[in-house]
Amino acid sequence: MKPEEILDSVGKIEPRIVQASQVTEKKNGKWQFRALAVLGALCLAAVLLFPNIFKKDQPSDAVIDEPVPFELDGRLYQVLEEPSQWTKYGIPEILSQGYAGEHRAWLNHEEGDVYSLSDTETETEMLEYAPCVCPAVYLVKENGTFKAAVFCNDIHKQTNISAPMAQQFETWGILSSDDIAEIAETDWNRNSVTGAVIEDRETLNEFYDLAMDLDPYGNDDFQAEVFDGIDEAQQAEAHNAFADDLRTIRVRNSAGLCFWMDVHPSYGWIYGHGTMTYYRINDDMAGWIQNNLK
Repeated sequence: MKPEEILDSVGKIEPRIVQASQVTEKKNGKWQFRALAVLGALCLAAVLLFPNIFKKDQPSDAVIDEPVPFELDGRLYQVLEEPSQWTKYGIPEILSQGYAGEHRAWLNHEEGDVYSLSDTETETEMLEYAPCVCPAVYLVKENGTFKAAVFCNDIHKQTNISAPMAQQFETWGILSSDDIAEIAETDWNRNSVTGAVIEDRETLNEFYDLAMDLDPYGNDDFQAEVFDGIDEAQQAEAHNAFADDLRTIRVRNSAGLCFWMDVHPSYGWIYGHGTMTYYRINDDMAGWIQNNLK
């Protein structure tokens, strides 16, 4: 398996690592996107297998430089070692005990950036992030220093699992529209704001309400809706075209934490990385996107 396939299969945070031009062989009359991820550590090495995690269409100039994720309560997390990695999520550059909440778990820290859960107390403790207690962000305390553990995605054992949009928002501490502080369009690798920063309360409320009504699609259903019926020889081109339609929005909550969603306006889809679910854009959401993503 190629490195990018492994990373994509576990829903890595950075969409830039996924190559839209890679399409797997045709099977049973349908194009399937399948990958097998090797994760975690036990002593010096171990593996955690996640079959049938689906592939996402993203820009093709991939750069692979990501921490190894670990599993907690059906979710994958990465421990980010450097402030430059976690500040983009709205986490303060300098972390200290003042940001630490309740104990969450003990971790084994293997060589490099490999972490795994421990059944016994260790020198590496996972703590709630006190400014916003939610499943998306934790602190990792090790030898008196602090790092951030950030949510990657829910773990799906099958390719056609979907989740409501509310789950995506709730993971990041957004329980109502009042918990959204701003929405902004960014470049596809999430480094720079490329569009207007939306802070108007009425506009934010409208987006939240519309998003909650979008129909969720698992990967198999999404593939059937968008790519079934396209000639086999044109499949790679079709997936590249879908990737080229990508626009990325950043949602910031009232505590300052950020997550991103992919919008494909010409095709009528939003992709939630956390839930690993596609959402069909209806007419009302299409109008909101046209009016606000300029």
